[in-house]
Amino acid sequence: MLKPQPWFVSSHSLTYTRATFTAAGDGYAVGDLLPYVPQLVARSDLSFTPELGHLGRRALFGKLGVALTSLVNRPLPYGERGEDVFLVDASAGVRLAELELGVDCFNLLGARWFDGQFVYASRFGANTGLVPERHVTVGAPRTILFTLGAHL
Repeated sequence: MLKPQPWFVSSHSLTYTRATFTAAGDGYAVGDLLPYVPQLVARSDLSFTPELGHLGRRALFGKLGVALTSLVNRPLPYGERGEDVFLVDASAGVRLAELELGVDCFNLLGARWFDGQFVYASRFGANTGLVPERHVTVGAPRTILFTLGAHL
C-alpha cells in the first residue's frame, strides 16, 4: 500500500499461478492445468480524499476512487479456456462533518463478462446429448448506487 499524502491511498496486487496436475487420472494428464484456476489475477485501487475547503468552521472533504480488476487465462476442463475479465469500478463523494453523500459505480464500462465458466455434460432438453458443453453465470451489469451517510 502506498500513501505518499494523507489524502492519497493506493493498493495493488498481482498473483500469478500455474497450478498443474501431478498425477494422471479422470481425463487429466500430468502437467495439465488445473481447471477453474486463473493464471493471473490483478487488482489495483486508488483513492483520493483531499480537503476541498471549509463551510463555516467545518471541513469539506472530497472522495474519488477507482479500482481495476482482471482475471486472465482461466483453464477449463477438456482443454477449453475461459474468457478473460477486465472490470473498472469508480466512486465519488463529499463529506461535511457528520454527513456524506456519495455515488459508487461497479462495472463502469458496462463489460459483458462471465463470473463463472464451467464445462460439463448436461441434459436440459429432450434432444440434447451428454456431450460436455460450456455453461456460464453472467457477471453483474453496470450498477450505480447512491448513498447518504451519517457518521456518528
